[in-house]
Amino acid sequence: MSDSQFPTGNTVYLIQNSKHENRYASVYHEEGKNLYGREQSSEYYQQFLLMYANNDDMAKGICTLTESQHQDSVGVAIVKA
Repeated sequence: MSDSQFPTGNTVYLIQNSKHENRYASVYHEEGKNLYGREQSSEYYQQFLLMYANNDDMAKGICTLTESQHQDSVGVAIVKA
């Protein structure tokens, strides 16, 4: 597999948490779930930073996702889609 088949490292991504392509993962807690899908038009979503530990991991598509932006406890969006 070539590196181009995998996401680019050191890049922020919106993570989908739904079978529906029009939804992003949300930081809200609802119905006992940590993340659930919200419409893309919503300002309430989470961004993650995707990183590879080394070139070997990059070649295998093994990556780390680190929270890079989040909302505060009252739900005011820090970042927008």
